[in-house]
Amino acid sequence: MAKKLITLLFVVLLIGVIFVHFVDFMLPVKYENEIENACMKYDVSEELVYAVIKTESNFDENATSNKAAKGLMQLKDDTAGWCAQKMGWETFSLDNVYDPETNINLGVWYLSYLIEETGSQDLAIIAYNAGINRVNEWISEGFVEREIDEDNEIPYPETKNYLKKVKYYKNLYTYRLGKK
Repeated sequence: MAKKLITLLFVVLLIGVIFVHFVDFMLPVKYENEIENACMKYDVSEELVYAVIKTESNFDENATSNKAAKGLMQLKDDTAGWCAQKMGWETFSLDNVYDPETNINLGVWYLSYLIEETGSQDLAIIAYNAGINRVNEWISEGFVEREIDEDNEIPYPETKNYLKKVKYYKNLYTYRLGKK
């Protein structure tokens, strides 16, 4: 009886350890200081930033997309340069886009700008993927409303899926980071 109990406890402990490692693998929490500092500075939720990074690069700081987006938050050179200029960075170099701290600061500032510009976190997520000008076109053409719901017909399937994925990861990171 005691041997069965010890075996059962060992199996339960092993399953718990495997589960913790699985969660760490599936929902990594990396670059905590950089993300926390940028989120506080630009008033963006950490769980949103983790979700965008998970969706964009899966935490690969050296990621480059087939559309030349770079780093953790997958910023294109023109977007990164524009953000750096708007942020008042006089010594910015595109060589630094792969640097996690630089990339996170640029990406979080850009998310903050998009949230303020669109008035909606969901529209900001869509704009992060498709571009603010395209989102404004979709709004004016009636495809997308200021309040996103299931009736909105986002014209790009990639962007529609992107929104779903970021929101899914944001919900998971809300629990992962202990925000609920």
